[in-house]
Order: sequence, then structure tokens, then C-alpha cells
Amino acid sequence: MANTRGKKRKLTEEAAPSVANDDDAVSIPEKSTDVWFEDGNLVVVAENIGFKVYRGILAQHSEIFSDMLTLPQPADASTMDGCLVVHVSDSATDIKHVMYALFNSAIRYFSDDHILSFEEISAMLRLGFKYNITHVREEAIRRLRRCFPSDLESFATPISRYALMIEYDEEAEEEDSPAYFPQSSTSLKNYDAFAVIKLARSFDLNDILPAAFYTCAQMDNASVASTPLPGDEMYRLSDEDREACMDGQDALRSAMLRSFKWLLRGPQKGCETLEKCQAASRENTKNLWGNAIGYCDALIDNAWIDALPGKYCRVCLRRAKREYDQERVTTWNKLREYFNLPYPQDSSGDVDET
Repeated sequence: MANTRGKKRKLTEEAAPSVANDDDAVSIPEKSTDVWFEDGNLVVVAENIGFKVYRGILAQHSEIFSDMLTLPQPADASTMDGCLVVHVSDSATDIKHVMYALFNSAIRYFSDDHILSFEEISAMLRLGFKYNITHVREEAIRRLRRCFPSDLESFATPISRYALMIEYDEEAEEEDSPAYFPQSSTSLKNYDAFAVIKLARSFDLNDILPAAFYTCAQMDNASVASTPLPGDEMYRLSDEDREACMDGQDALRSAMLRSFKWLLRGPQKGCETLEKCQAASRENTKNLWGNAIGYCDALIDNAWIDALPGKYCRVCLRRAKREYDQERVTTWNKLREYFNLPYPQDSSGDVDET
């Protein structure tokens, strides 16, 4: 698991916050309607929108801002509403989310009782790293790991749990609903996994990559080959990751076939209804061959076996689920291999392939 504590990332001169002076050829910023404290003493400007906040609190949580604000300020430093003005290169939307987390709605951003959107999580992660705001960054990472965990039992989505799959209706999903990742208190859609991969690559969150790639692999080839959201580069995979995703799709199709091999062995020794179970195997083999071949959702739990048209006796059903579960675990453990992802190293530096 990646260690994200205490990391510092050097900011370029363009990206670092800067104090404006009176000679700067900029228009007067527009007051934010979201974050503007009348008794604040610092105005942070993004895309010519000013956010009036408390410099002491901001400096306490961000050593980047702290370092900048402790420097002697120029005599011609610009002011707005009687406060020092600091310009940042981030979008106003990103700054709004982070300022909300710091000043306005902390209970919402740091409680599982409140659902956050992917836009909010993304801003918290990126700016949390950029300005070294540790608790904001760590909360974003925690929520992402709830969606894309490193253990199979915690991976609860419509592409891993049969009960969720049959209940999930993408068309009816509300904007602020965590329906796709119901245990996460985060409103991510399946296609957000493309952007999650890019974020994980940028910030060394390698532990979330296998589940994120598996999620992307459930999308159609056109989305993988280009982007599920045309015009949004945040969702466009690199050439290397796009190829890895397509290779992973092929591997998952093969894994699906491997997970069906229990069907070919016929009734189990000790079968209670031999003829019935033989007929069920023939019917189910035909059904799966016609309906499941070509799909990549090889991590669906064994509950789907109960829904097959051909019904088994207790002995054969128990064996079918046991063998399927073994193959499912094998598939999960091979995700890094399927998507050409490096295995993590343990504390001794050895590669852990479990």
C-alpha cells in the first residue's frame, strides 16, 4: 500500500500560490458566493473568483501556504476588501471544494454519513497533494480505497455482487447516489474509474489500480479505446494503460471460461438427483454459452448460480459454488498480471504476489 504521509511535491513557479501586486494586469476578482467570510483576512483568487478565508487556519493546514504567507510581503501587494490577495492556478471549482472542506462543511467532507461526488474527491486529492493539506488528501484516498479496495470481500459493486447487479439501474441512478459503490459513501460512476487510474498513477496509489482496471474493463471497447466522456482528457487513458485494459479484457474472458469448468464435470459424487442434475448441467452449459461468453465480469459472486435455469441438488450446488469461488479468488489474485501491473513489495523488498 502506498505511503502518502509526509510527501512533498515541488511546485512549479506557475503552479505555486503567489501574492498579487498592484502592477498585475488583472481585473478585480468576483466575490465567491460559496466561500466568503466577512471577517476573513485573506482572499484566494482562482479563475478571477475570490474566496475570503482565514489565513491562520489555511497556513495551519497547508505548509505550502504557510511558507508563502510567512515571507515578507511586498509594499505594493494587492488587497481586496482590505485583505491580502493570493492567486492560484487551480480551477475555481477545485478551490471551492477544498475551501469548503477546510472552512465551511467539514462534517460533510469527513463523515460517511454524507456522500461526496467524484468531482469533490478528485479536487481533495489533487489539491491535497499540491498544497500538502494532509487530512484533506487522506480523506480522499480513504474514500477511493472504499471503492477500489485491495481485498475481494470488500469489493462490492454491480460487477462483483450478483444481488447488486440485478438491482442496479444505470439509467435510474441519481446524481448523488452511491449505487455503483454502495459501501463507499462516494458517488462514483463506473466510468469514473478511468479518471481514478490517472489519479492513482499520478500519486502512487498503486493499491487501488487492480480494482480500478477491472472496473474499466467492464466498459465497451469504444470507451476503452478513446474515452467514455468525449472532450474530457481526465478520462482518457494513456496508450500504455489503454492497451493494458484491452489485454485485461481478453484475460478476464478467459477467466470466465475457466470459472465455468465445474459445469463440464457433471453431477458430483453423492448427487441426490442424478438425472435431474445431468439435465441441469446440459441446460446451464447451453445457457451460459449463449449468454455469458464474451463478458468480462469474472468476479461476480456465486449467487448467480442459484439463478441458473437448471436446478441442482444440494450436493451438486454446494460443489459448484465451492469450485466457482476458488476460480473467482484466482481471478482476483491475478488482476495485476492481467493488467500488467507491478506486484507490491513487502517490508523486506520482496515482491508479494498473494
